[in-house]
Amino acid sequence: MSFGDVCDVVYALLAERVEARALAQYQASVAIAIASNGKSEVVDPDRQRQLFDEWLLEELKPVEPEDRDRQELLRALGLG
Repeated sequence: MSFGDVCDVVYALLAERVEARALAQYQASVAIAIASNGKSEVVDPDRQRQLFDEWLLEELKPVEPEDRDRQELLRALGLG
């Protein structure tokens, strides 16, 4: 397997995760919109995928030490 193949597999797994989360958010936002007579914004799963792809193409930014600590904490809590 080449490095490019590994990147493709990782992208597919991450995209699947983003889509699953977006679908769950969509379903919840539809239920909230129905319950609130349409006064809630409905999450668009396609837009979430587009935002994910745009994020992947952004220029890398250095991670500050306090950001690393925060990220480590979020991962430990299962939130990141």
